[in-house]
Amino acid sequence: MRVTLAVVLVASVTLTCWNLGRGDVSGFYATSARSMSESWRALLSGAFDPGATVTLDKLSGFAVPQALSVRLLGDSASAMALPQVLEGLLTVWACALVGLRWAGPGTGLLAAVAAAGTPVFVSMFGHPMEDGAVTAALAVALLCWQRWSRTGRWWPLVAAGLAIGLGFQAKMAQAWFIVPALLVGTLVAAEGGALRRIGRTAVFGGVAGIASIAWMLGMQLVPAGDRPYVDGSTDDSVWAMVFGYNGVDRLLPGAWPGAVSTGGRLGAHAFGASSAMPGRTGHGPTGHGGAGFGGTGHAGTGFGGAGFGGTGSGSAGSGGAGHHDLAAAALQHLASNQDGGIGKLFGATYASQVGWLWPTAVVGIVLAVLLLVARRRARGRGDRSGRPDRVGLAGWPPAPSGTAGRPDQVGHLGGALDDRAGRAMLVVLVVWLGTAAAVLSVARLPHTAYVAAIGVQLALLAALGWRAVVDAASAPARSTRVWFLVLAAAQTLWVVRLARTASMPLVLAVPAVALGVAGVAVGLVLVVARTPAGTVATRRVVAVVAAVTVLAGPTGFAMQALDASRDGSSGDASVGTVATHFRQPGASAPFHVSTPEPVGGTVRETSEDRALVTLAHRDGGGRAGAPLFLTDSWRIASDVIVATGRPVLTDGGFSGSVPVFTTAQVRARIADGLHVVVVGAGARADDPVVRALADDHGRCHVTARHGGGSAHTTAARWGGQADAWTMWRCS
Repeated sequence: MRVTLAVVLVASVTLTCWNLGRGDVSGFYATSARSMSESWRALLSGAFDPGATVTLDKLSGFAVPQALSVRLLGDSASAMALPQVLEGLLTVWACALVGLRWAGPGTGLLAAVAAAGTPVFVSMFGHPMEDGAVTAALAVALLCWQRWSRTGRWWPLVAAGLAIGLGFQAKMAQAWFIVPALLVGTLVAAEGGALRRIGRTAVFGGVAGIASIAWMLGMQLVPAGDRPYVDGSTDDSVWAMVFGYNGVDRLLPGAWPGAVSTGGRLGAHAFGASSAMPGRTGHGPTGHGGAGFGGTGHAGTGFGGAGFGGTGSGSAGSGGAGHHDLAAAALQHLASNQDGGIGKLFGATYASQVGWLWPTAVVGIVLAVLLLVARRRARGRGDRSGRPDRVGLAGWPPAPSGTAGRPDQVGHLGGALDDRAGRAMLVVLVVWLGTAAAVLSVARLPHTAYVAAIGVQLALLAALGWRAVVDAASAPARSTRVWFLVLAAAQTLWVVRLARTASMPLVLAVPAVALGVAGVAVGLVLVVARTPAGTVATRRVVAVVAAVTVLAGPTGFAMQALDASRDGSSGDASVGTVATHFRQPGASAPFHVSTPEPVGGTVRETSEDRALVTLAHRDGGGRAGAPLFLTDSWRIASDVIVATGRPVLTDGGFSGSVPVFTTAQVRARIADGLHVVVVGAGARADDPVVRALADDHGRCHVTARHGGGSAHTTAARWGGQADAWTMWRCS
């Protein structure tokens, strides 16, 4: 087990690191990581800029490892992404241990491979973004909770709550997707009477809640003048930023007072966040979807160039309702199909990234429930033998005697459900999967990495499904052995469907489908055979065939990450060429394995950056430790901060509508010696920076323009261009 797991971990690192040095980074969040690497004050407050004048529009826990990595290793794409690689290893390792302790070594290994081969994980853990940290934190929380359920000790339960708190610092309320499941699971798994169970549940919930809001409480208790302005809010409130802008507003725009509303402009907002950093080879906001066999478009040349399926259909960010009636807004949003609707997780865009294992996971849940029902009926009759034939599982192999409570030694589905802890784990995974899937189905998803929230559950439930059909293959009754055929057929058909709709290259799709067909053939043999797979060697062959049938589709699709043009981006972690918010359908180049580049991607100033810095210095910016300049656009500030680490004051936040500075404060800054102000082409006439310049009584004048921009343009700010600017010198 240990040697095989080590091989899986090495393969996982190889896949995620293949193009690590080529990776792009999201300009807004990369700027924060660079700022936090330059200033301890910025690190502690989660600031966007080195001077810590405004925070990110999210909690910054995910960026802390990135900042420390940059501080130690230097500013590069690979240094910034390295923490996510380690988070990926932690996730795979946690899945392996959970599966091992639940249903034996084989289950643990299959869960590890399933997690390592989940396409969105491969892309997400190879790019600097917040989703990797929350995924790893919740996997560790599940592992700690499982240990508590088996030992009854307090520390694993507390550790599980603390892990959820760390996940909250990385991705806020998304870390709470697991909380209902673990609360229910704690009630089920705890020994003793009702008060004892409620007490354990209350302790876990309390630790998770306190750990989640601890940084927020500390931040809000600091006087406003001594901390950065909170982005994502119009009233400098961290609560509005976390629970409004990044929470309720995703479902009900405008419902939380003080939160900047994403409303109908979320799609543009998301596009704006995806800009690649200068000096890096990366994927911008647009890209290409693949054409293919049976689809439309222009296929690439060569055997690997044509996709197995048609062009995927992208989905734009769904618009906000724009109504005062929140109920009507919610209904309109739920009825909208712009973001895929209720079935979005089964469509090509998202299912190709995380949903390959749906059939196997469903089979695992069904067989586990059937076995539990059989046992319950048997206990009602006073029959300790089980009699699963009553629910269509005739001849189900029972767990070996004397191993109850030790599923890590049993290696059977029955052993996984023998004790209270094993049954509670099933409840936890099903509730967690259902909770996350329900929220993702009705919420607007700014980028594909959001669906990683169901990846761990699907990997573990699919491993349970594999364990179940391998058990079924050795049952005497054909009616039970048919479950192997059911899983193989369902999984293979699902792979064919996703391969076609997600434009999987033929060189990867054909072997995946062929292996699935081989699994179906083995299933047919098991059904028609007079005797089951009885010998140890035969059972091992069946287990390997089942594993390959289950894993061929997702791992084959994930192999596209070896192609630098198909490994996703920091703005939208998705493997392949299927259309997403950030990538539009179109002709794609043939699939090919890129030369590995695991290290590098150092950021360098572009000629435009150097010109901007030079002009700012010429006009007096950056003297005596003062900020280089003040700007109304994070886009203008971002490139300069990432390339130089120099402090730049930024108004407007990510959305462009956050009142970081009032007009009076801008005037005061100018009076105190701020010499340079740079205004983007999208600035509104009522912007505080523009108004301060207009009322400067002749102290400020234009000294340079770039890109034909005007300081008084009234263009929309969301997703607008920021490479056009006007420089003002103030004296």
